[in-house]
Amino acid sequence: MEAKKIIIRVPKEDIQYVTGIFDGHARMAVPRTIDKKESILELIASPFYVDDIYEVLESLKGEGIDIKVIDKYEGEID
Repeated sequence: MEAKKIIIRVPKEDIQYVTGIFDGHARMAVPRTIDKKESILELIASPFYVDDIYEVLESLKGEGIDIKVIDKYEGEID
């Protein structure tokens, strides 16, 4: 399946909130914690939702959450 991965860093206290937002947004992205110690999440999504994901990330930043996109990947997901 072609998919987009967006790797983000989120403050530890906001991980549950951020994952809940993506779970609740019609599953536009599947969030996975890939490094709990460093507070790094992976968002796996269809390329059709990428723009929407960035809008949600910007909205969360507007709420005062310090989210940083640290990597992006597009291609086959196992």
